[in-house]
Amino acid sequence: MQFGKLAGNDHINARIYELLAGLHPSDVTGFVRKFRNESDEQCFHTFRELILGAHLRSQGRDIRYEQLVGRKTPDWVELDRDGHVAEIIDVVTLHQRRITDIDIANSLTTRGIWTGWVSMPPDRLFSKVREKANAYAKLIEQVKLPYVVALFGEFTAPIEPQEVHHVVYELYGGVFADVPALAGLIFFRERRGEYEYSYFPNPGAIYPSNIVERV
Repeated sequence: MQFGKLAGNDHINARIYELLAGLHPSDVTGFVRKFRNESDEQCFHTFRELILGAHLRSQGRDIRYEQLVGRKTPDWVELDRDGHVAEIIDVVTLHQRRITDIDIANSLTTRGIWTGWVSMPPDRLFSKVREKANAYAKLIEQVKLPYVVALFGEFTAPIEPQEVHHVVYELYGGVFADVPALAGLIFFRERRGEYEYSYFPNPGAIYPSNIVERV
């Protein structure tokens, strides 16, 4: 393997190499550097970024990693035929509240098992998506480009696509109505080693997303 071992788990290490092969060559070194230097917790988030980018590139899109847009470097952008940024995509991982995450991690480490009930209140999901959307609202106003949030659901924070639908379209009028700068949302999760993707376009987006709308 060209870059040596990038993950402690052999299966994940092989998967990382498989995904890196689908990226633009200029983006590979950035991921290699992160996998070598980041904490385990941050590496898991970087792995989800890689999963999403490789998935979008597999659809024939010119997706590039951490390109400077204004004063921000979103996780991914899509370039048009002239090499200009056409869309912005940022990944957020949905966790339990910190105290619950710590309890689960400690229990798994010491006893190999955790017993309890995990759920994700709709209010918390609404707040998380709105917070991520608002983080780029001013930039979107300046650059006038579609902005998509890609939401990954950890196994400790299980949600279903219909719950995401409820939050973005219905709860309190929906996140999309609250933040029209948000062009759409991609929800992805792992199920039995495979990744599932659900796409939610914002019908009232100021700048609609081709990535989400075309799906």
